[in-house]
Amino acid sequence: MGGICSILLTLLVCIYAYQKLDVFLSKKDVDILSTTNDLFYSDEDIFSYKNGLNVAVAFTAYDSEDSWILDETYGELIFNSYSWGPKKDGTYGT
Repeated sequence: MGGICSILLTLLVCIYAYQKLDVFLSKKDVDILSTTNDLFYSDEDIFSYKNGLNVAVAFTAYDSEDSWILDETYGELIFNSYSWGPKKDGTYGT
């Protein structure tokens, strides 16, 4: 019984490998779609929680710059931190 299962599994793997090799060589079922929408939003667009947006953002330049890189008139990033679990006195809280 184990030999039959091994042969069956090997046969299935070979059929799958043949199918994928055929797709690779003949470039079947390959669909690549790319869309770029540059400058979609203007400087006058307002994004806030009141408009139904709740977005998390982080910005970095990956260099050794110590001062702010972005102009302060763009807005501000506020990071909130939430925690939950047991407290030191044994009770649970948020």
